[in-house]
Amino acid sequence: MSRVITVSMFHSLSLGFPMITVYFINGSGGGFVSTVAVEQGTMLEGFVAQHLNEVGGGPASNYKIKVNREHQQGSYVLQNGDRVTVTPTKIEGA
Repeated sequence: MSRVITVSMFHSLSLGFPMITVYFINGSGGGFVSTVAVEQGTMLEGFVAQHLNEVGGGPASNYKIKVNREHQQGSYVLQNGDRVTVTPTKIEGA
């Protein structure tokens, strides 16, 4: 299992294993970007599942998931500097 650690964009973290920086963009109306340090080799599927679990967002099938503005498969291995966008396919009450 990969470890995901949210950090401020102005701090670095060294935990003894290779880390990369990924930008998580909230497409559900919150309008925020989080800088996240993840272990090299982290797959998109695991990264998104962990973030959705943290916010109680339900299954990934309820979201459009893009990396650098392009749709990617869950098996995509995140790269340093990737921008991951998770947008709900249906907004409650709309």
